Amino acid sequence: MIKADILTIGITPDMVDQARRTQLDRAINKRGEKTRLAIKDNDLYGELGHMAAEQAFEEYKVPFYSTRSIRYKGGDPYDIVYEHDTIDVIATHGTLNQWFYNKEFLVFKDQLEDEKSEMLTHFCFVMIEPDLSEAHVFGMIRVHDFMRLSYPVQLRWENKGIKAHQLT
Repeated sequence: MIKADILTIGITPDMVDQARRTQLDRAINKRGEKTRLAIKDNDLYGELGHMAAEQAFEEYKVPFYSTRSIRYKGGDPYDIVYEHDTIDVIATHGTLNQWFYNKEFLVFKDQLEDEKSEMLTHFCFVMIEPDLSEAHVFGMIRVHDFMRLSYPVQLRWENKGIKAHQLT
């Protein structure tokens, strides 16, 4: 992976406003979802990550269907449908620096073991700058390849991790 492989999407004030409204709505109305607040403003970063991934598909003129605005009981099984692929966008925060290829992306072990994950074909990893100015779409990986290449990471919860240079 080289830095040019990472697609940077500018985040507009309108995108931040929409993401904050969604964050507030989820804080009030979330019922039965399994989302963990692993980081402060988890829903904000997640929403901006979804928007960035959608913009990436639009920029490359790839037809897709977004399930971002659909609210599922128990959480969403995936975020984007492209042809026969179902993609879960995993967003986090951080700063793009010279060690970008070693950026570690995590997926909760419980999410991987959930029966809904059987519906997924890919993960798409996005990093949001802390000042909410840009989103960096690092890439995607097939769930099967993620499972084969990932390693255990124990933080507050059990996770599986992968380095950015392993993404496509």
